[in-house]
Amino acid sequence: MMGSGAYPIRIPRVTRRGILCGGATAPLLLAAACGVARTGREAPQQGQPFAELRGKLVIALVGGEQQHPPAILEGFQARHPKLEIETISGAWNDTLDKVTSMLAAGTPPDVWYGEDGRCTGWGPRGLIRDLAPYIRRDMRESDYYQLTVTKDVQGRIWGVPGDLQVVALFYNTAAFDEVGLRYPTPEWTLTDLTGAAQRLTDPGKKQYGFFAQPNYITTSWYLFPKLFGVGVLDDTGTKSQFDHPKVREAYEFLIGLMDRGLAPPFAEQGKYPFAPTPTAEGRSAMQFHIYARLGDANMKDHTYDVELVPQGPAARWTTVIANCWVIAKDSRLPDAAWEWLKWHSQLEQQIIRGTAGTGLPMHRKAADEVVAKAPPPPRNRRAFLKSLEFAGPLGLNAVWQEWRTVAQNTLNKAWRKEEPLPNVLAETHKLVQIELDKFYKQ
Repeated sequence: MMGSGAYPIRIPRVTRRGILCGGATAPLLLAAACGVARTGREAPQQGQPFAELRGKLVIALVGGEQQHPPAILEGFQARHPKLEIETISGAWNDTLDKVTSMLAAGTPPDVWYGEDGRCTGWGPRGLIRDLAPYIRRDMRESDYYQLTVTKDVQGRIWGVPGDLQVVALFYNTAAFDEVGLRYPTPEWTLTDLTGAAQRLTDPGKKQYGFFAQPNYITTSWYLFPKLFGVGVLDDTGTKSQFDHPKVREAYEFLIGLMDRGLAPPFAEQGKYPFAPTPTAEGRSAMQFHIYARLGDANMKDHTYDVELVPQGPAARWTTVIANCWVIAKDSRLPDAAWEWLKWHSQLEQQIIRGTAGTGLPMHRKAADEVVAKAPPPPRNRRAFLKSLEFAGPLGLNAVWQEWRTVAQNTLNKAWRKEEPLPNVLAETHKLVQIELDKFYKQ
């Protein structure tokens, strides 16, 4: 489900000075005079009237038509008849790999699409423009959800969301009915979740109460520490906190769900998904997951609903992922590229995008309309919109892909019971800090 929250682990390695492709470091878009990556903070010009925009605009539609309904591009082309528009379109990973190669060669598209975690890596390396001046000039933050999700500590904004993924609690209504258990409410806590998981776990039915999926950053190993009151990185995004006692407490809770038999063992979790699959041996009655999960084929005839992620011992929090549009630092048509971002962000286009079902519109009115008109299940689709009010991103920074890959690979040792959790957390803390220091201490 690329572009919908399941981030890839196999990635081209990006450093402050280059992209490692095939073992060699390709030069980035660097300032010619001094060899230092430019920041992209130039103020936008007022821009040409839209009917007068000319030239060739290259747009990478990462994810293909599933992510980018053709009607949006067709409307933009009709609005800008003097623009020659070339598109690069295809599957998520393949198209982003192509964009990465084009970046390394110094010939990127003018505008393209990618996860928020990639945006915050491209930006500090001088590959894309700081969009904060454009946003201040042309957009009103109150009209949108999570408009500034890619803002860094210097106030630079590296991307404008195309749509949003947010995590909520999914639950099997039939499983609740079978044991006479009341459905989750917005007031639920993790204690309530645990109690329900105990009632719903039934070895005879091969049913677990909760699908913990501890190796998934979006719904578990980043989210749970936030519910316990701390992030795995500090507020600057430059220091690891995997050695924090609250992180350990959160992971002990996750492991405890599996050890007590309330969630599938890590090695067998694929056999007990939330919704049925041809290879499943059983099921789990609850899980945390993203909005795009609603579109999965095996959810079509499933009996389920959604509710807010339960409040943790220290906080109410959930994950938001923004798939974002960015503008190349050296685009020859930055005005036209920005017009595309503005066009895509307007109410009508956001309704088209949201109706396609791949994500929640970032435009508030569009999101309200799409959610109101979408047929069940789930009946409580509005829970996703309520979740956006307290949601936060996944530790975005300049080395997001590097640090979270190291963390996930190392934490698996704890989930697989290969090493004690304290030892794994100490190792994770050390390795993550090394990745952070490679960029931030240069």
